[in-house]
Amino acid sequence: MGIGALLSLSGLGGIGAGVASAYSAIGAAALRFAGSVLLSRVAASFASTPKQQDLKRDLTFPTSRPSYRYPYGRFLVSGTPLPYPVVGEYAYACWLISSRPSDGGFTLYIDNREVELTGDPYDFTLTGGATATEYPFKDHATFWIGLGDQTQPPQVFLDEAGYIDDSDELKWKASDIGTGCTFVWAKLKAGDNGKRSERWPSAVPSLEPEGRFSLVYDPREAAHDADDPDTWEWSENAGLCALDLWRQNPFRPYELRNLAMPMWDVCADVSAEAVSLNSGGTEPRYATSGVVVFDGSELEQLVQPLLACMGARLTRSGGQLGAVPAAPRTTAVTITDSLEGFAYSALLEDASLVTDLRVNYSPFARGGEPAELTPWAIPGALDADGGQPSVKTLDLSMVSSATQAQRLRNIFGKISRLQRAVSFVAPPSAIKAVSGSVVDLGVIPPYGTYANGLYEVQDIGAAVHMVSDDGVAMRCPVALQEYSDAVFDWNPATDEEEVVHVDYDSQRDGVAKPGALSVTSGDGIDQNTGGAFVPRFLFQFDPSTSSSVEQYEWQWRLTDGDYETGGYVSAETLNDADKVFFYLNIAAIAGGHDVRVRSISSSGRSDWTELTGAFYSFDIVGTTAVSEPGRVLFAGTGPSSMAFSGLQAFRADVGAGFDAAERLGQVVDAVPGEAFDIIVGDADAVNLLANGDFADTSAWTLDAGGWSIAGGTASHTAGVLSWLEQTVSDVAEGTSIRFTFDVIGRTAGGVGMRATGDTNMQRQTTSNGTFSDFVTTPANTVKISFYAGSTFDGDIDNAFAVVSTPNTVPLGEADFWLVPVTVSGAEGTPVGPFTLQIP
Repeated sequence: MGIGALLSLSGLGGIGAGVASAYSAIGAAALRFAGSVLLSRVAASFASTPKQQDLKRDLTFPTSRPSYRYPYGRFLVSGTPLPYPVVGEYAYACWLISSRPSDGGFTLYIDNREVELTGDPYDFTLTGGATATEYPFKDHATFWIGLGDQTQPPQVFLDEAGYIDDSDELKWKASDIGTGCTFVWAKLKAGDNGKRSERWPSAVPSLEPEGRFSLVYDPREAAHDADDPDTWEWSENAGLCALDLWRQNPFRPYELRNLAMPMWDVCADVSAEAVSLNSGGTEPRYATSGVVVFDGSELEQLVQPLLACMGARLTRSGGQLGAVPAAPRTTAVTITDSLEGFAYSALLEDASLVTDLRVNYSPFARGGEPAELTPWAIPGALDADGGQPSVKTLDLSMVSSATQAQRLRNIFGKISRLQRAVSFVAPPSAIKAVSGSVVDLGVIPPYGTYANGLYEVQDIGAAVHMVSDDGVAMRCPVALQEYSDAVFDWNPATDEEEVVHVDYDSQRDGVAKPGALSVTSGDGIDQNTGGAFVPRFLFQFDPSTSSSVEQYEWQWRLTDGDYETGGYVSAETLNDADKVFFYLNIAAIAGGHDVRVRSISSSGRSDWTELTGAFYSFDIVGTTAVSEPGRVLFAGTGPSSMAFSGLQAFRADVGAGFDAAERLGQVVDAVPGEAFDIIVGDADAVNLLANGDFADTSAWTLDAGGWSIAGGTASHTAGVLSWLEQTVSDVAEGTSIRFTFDVIGRTAGGVGMRATGDTNMQRQTTSNGTFSDFVTTPANTVKISFYAGSTFDGDIDNAFAVVSTPNTVPLGEADFWLVPVTVSGAEGTPVGPFTLQIP
């Protein structure tokens, strides 16, 4: 059988007669127009229905007749693999995901491992597709997703594994489209033998997309056309999904005229209501998540898991199918009389009584695997039944929320304790009620003495009674079951139970994983190779609980890189704490390291235990940085690691970041774990100017008037060109002088610095702020002056004049970092930036 035939069987080319015949017996007779037919919500929920974990398992098996399946809500769906061609070392595989279109937003899992992707999985052209980016699938897997609107298989499949003649029956044709269904295609590379069993542990890989699946019709939305699926939207609303199953099932779809649409509107409204959570926030009252597989079961049985999500029961009245969700209802009619007979029961049979409930549901975190709530004793039930326990299990396999499962448990349990039932012939006014309505029974004695109260209509009909030769009267036979709004009471603060889910972890080959990894580094861990210390990590973990484990394999990578083989550790390599251990030499002092380890036995390999983001303990503590003329003073305490040998300074423009930084000088020696106080730059540089902070008038000559010194600044008043100067000596001709001063409160004019000798060399600024520049001294330099133009009005402060040498740190404002360095020259994590003004 070719690929095209299998795609047809997946939902594109008709329905197998054998499967369809399972539904033929239902026929029109089920749509009765006289009376009502109901299925008790309690009895149906205790009945056996398909379990999600069983359905997921069955769907992973290759088959020549893939089952119809409709995934609803957000779910992790198992794909059914179709037979696929293999060309060289590549497999051109395909999985059926859904027998209808999907909304998308998928995350893919291969053999229970998430596949990180880059690219466009919806682009089927030759250059399209999404490729895996992480080990072990990187360079070995490309995926395409068809949401139902695809017009061809991936072009790569046609070019590289395409059909040519009848000998290529299992190769791909352009007609193998799969339109209307959701498929995932994948080009998979076997890879080298050494890692093949790890990458592809199954002969046929299992594929599971997680995302948003079926688009459903919402009758409340004006934009939705019941006959145009292109107008529908994704929803996890339990009422809408149940309605969809009735309308869209492939065997006996219901028309709108056969459905009590006002009741389905109520189901949708109730399901969408926001319910408060004890932890804060809300969740929809009734959501659904799971897959319905059309396996030959009756349609009423297939819909039960969806109905259970909203505690609903089916009703049929007047030939129309409806459902009654679990929610409080108002009274439809009051019945005060019985026209004929009165049957009353206040006790259920022992086999129907329930005192304790167990609830199974499918939390999303466990990938569809079941979880169970804490067994719940229905309040007062055990005492009422004479101490005889009756435990039943409620299956909520399409409920993923623990709190929703708890609320439904509360409802089903309390409903099961409402034991009063009444049947009689009511007057014509009762015709206002339908199956599912609430009525107030208030009949006269003797019946009312023990029977009056609120009831839910289980069955109601209309009958004609002859009252004379010329007339008839209508009567309404009814069957009622006790009702109470109290069954829906829910207080999150007192009723909600805390549930902790342990994420599902499928162990391959039954070999248990190693215990959690821990990491240590620094002093005592580094390796001493004859006086030169090599930095390294020590990793430790508890042994696997599987007695068959012979050794452990470990791998490592720099974070965001690819895993590399690290080595193997014997299962007998234990330290004094009975931990398995191994060492990893540091690949990058400033980089994060990821490590993973798995158990290996004669029966197979376990899943990986992983530790991410291990950083070597190599930090400088308490670092400070201070600027001085031509240099920076750093102080702090070095790392305690014996691999630490010195410190390297870096400089960059303010805000440029460390990646743009350049080294300042050489590595300065330092002692592991001890305080340091180092100079970076010219240790001999001095300020040629005395009293540069203008603490008083000493050392300065105020020439030609206009200047004054007071309050820690030198001030100039507009009106006269004048100098503020002091004498210098031993300044050779051609010396580069770097000067810095602050201009404060300037309102007009310019101010500058001058070196005076046989000639004058000067620089000027007309702005407030710190001003830095260079002058080259003339012959016989005797003075350094500040000169102010006649219009300058403002102050100056913090004046420096420093001889520039090859060792001085560059002039001006900049960002600085200090980095620890190992004996091998590897650099650790930078400390900084420190923003400093260097004179």
